[in-house]
Amino acid sequence: MDSPDASIYLDPSMHARYGRLLATPLLSDLSRVANLTAENLYRYGRQSLDEGDVAASSQCEILNRILNNCRISSSCRIGEGTSIAYGGIGVLIHSKSSIGRHCTIGSNVTVGGASTIGDHVYVSTGARIIGDGISIGDFCIIGANAVVTKDVPPCSVVGGVPARLLKRLDRSNVGPYMGYLLGSKRAAHDYHDTFRSAFTTASAPGV
Repeated sequence: MDSPDASIYLDPSMHARYGRLLATPLLSDLSRVANLTAENLYRYGRQSLDEGDVAASSQCEILNRILNNCRISSSCRIGEGTSIAYGGIGVLIHSKSSIGRHCTIGSNVTVGGASTIGDHVYVSTGARIIGDGISIGDFCIIGANAVVTKDVPPCSVVGGVPARLLKRLDRSNVGPYMGYLLGSKRAAHDYHDTFRSAFTTASAPGV
């Protein structure tokens, strides 16, 4: 085995400093216990803000920037069961944006300008929702790296730059996409009938 190349290491004084830092109880807890994902920090920060603890909510935003390389305002709204993939790396969510229930937000996603995202929406990695007041309907899939600049009606699959409609979902073709749309409810088989009922209503002609 070749000898290691010490030139790529920290210099000895810096190495010693990092060793002391990583051995502190705080960082030990952060790395082993706290599970400080973007989603968890947002939810703690949002509750703190609602309870009037602005300092704690601000601390959560700062920790998200430092630990998860993302910017998620405590004042935005992210619904029950919505998950932010891969710890939230690279995600930016505008302070006035609203995201519904049981959605999935991929890495490096931008939700800008007071946008509204419905329930059971899958936003793929790298997607950008750019513009003031854009609305994404329920049961939508936003393709990877898509740039959404206008409203997306319910039960739509969109992709491209700028994003365009690729497919309209209905009862006849939704099967392969259910895993994406169910989000945190994928394994909750008793919920699937509720999902199908809501999807049937949303996808009905004229809705």
